[in-house]
Amino acid sequence: MPTPSEDNNENSKSYDSLISKEEEAKIFSMETVDFVKKYDANSRNLRKRKTSPIAKRLHMESICVVSKLHELKWYNYLEYGIIACTLMPLRLIATGLSIIFCYFLMMTAIMFEGLERKYINNPNSEHYGKPVHRIPKTKWRRSIINVLSKSTSKFIMFFGLGFYNVKVKDLRKKDKNGKPITAPLIIANHSSLVDVLAICSYYETTPSFLAMDWIRTTPFVGGLANAIQCIYVKPDKKTGLTHEISSRAKESEKYELPPFVIFPEGTTTNGTHLIDFKYGAFRPFVPVQPIAIKYKYKYYNPSYVVDRGFIYVLKTAMQFKNNLEIVFLPVVELETEEEKTNIQVWTEKNYQILAKELDIPLDRICTRPQKMLYLNYIRGKSDFETTEREIYKLYNQRLEEGKNSVSINENNS
Repeated sequence: MPTPSEDNNENSKSYDSLISKEEEAKIFSMETVDFVKKYDANSRNLRKRKTSPIAKRLHMESICVVSKLHELKWYNYLEYGIIACTLMPLRLIATGLSIIFCYFLMMTAIMFEGLERKYINNPNSEHYGKPVHRIPKTKWRRSIINVLSKSTSKFIMFFGLGFYNVKVKDLRKKDKNGKPITAPLIIANHSSLVDVLAICSYYETTPSFLAMDWIRTTPFVGGLANAIQCIYVKPDKKTGLTHEISSRAKESEKYELPPFVIFPEGTTTNGTHLIDFKYGAFRPFVPVQPIAIKYKYKYYNPSYVVDRGFIYVLKTAMQFKNNLEIVFLPVVELETEEEKTNIQVWTEKNYQILAKELDIPLDRICTRPQKMLYLNYIRGKSDFETTEREIYKLYNQRLEEGKNSVSINENNS
């Protein structure tokens, strides 16, 4: 049975105090058959599949959300019941109405842009043939979009989801005019859908995002994403994506395009670890603005990993108060020749900087494909044996690809 790499062990902290060092050693030393029997890993009771030992065995510490409902007192259940019947419906209504209101105002702001006629299909335009996200908007349209997105995001966070305590820490250097020095490319850790709202609320200008393709067709939300010029990605089809990211990052300052946000982990986690960054986010080789987002909670972890969309929103809205801290770190510059040419070195530098600010261990094993295997398992769509085998198959493939990449770099140096 494979165990975590030595590097991963050195950087790891126990995410669940219920697991002792002795028990952790036993978890990895047991044969799969014995492990399944001891922890009832193929139980039809899906709650048993979400336990800490199983997550540890599958190296899903970054994804597993251990329930804390057993810590609730009787008066906590009463509190949740009252909120569920009174405050939560009001929050959901406020969120829905604010999105609809913002949608219609923003659609009015971008009405009659005529991008196809003026730019995309016009051979005389310098933006001829470009996708919409790389065409700058007029200043008055951009100003309206900034005001609407910022005010709506703050409204939803405060009135819709109960983020009453949001702490903003700005560590960026200032220019001679006292304005923060920024970068065209923004990276951030990714735990929740609230990450997008937080960045829109507190960053100087509304940025664009690298978003999943299903967002494009989501009612109302898709229209808002188009208005702020998001780039869409399909997890199984990434042809040309790196080129679009590079072009957008390099054209941002030239054409006054909004900054561009990428969550380089490539998926959401529970916030206890920082999983490996994807290289594609850093291939433009431009300065990067890191943002650290930290959630503080008592019972329900507001990370969007296990619960599905509507259930996630319900549980988040049912907590009377949610807390968040957002930290704007200094821009990371390419300082050495190696950082300017070696994607692994440049990615690792940003990875370490963000992990240090978050003060969480690195997870070198978990990736989005492995996460999806785990989610299928805890939802009863596959058994433990198959899930474990496929997770380690993917991990071993990554190790092999890493060795080949190092070999190529050595030959080119």
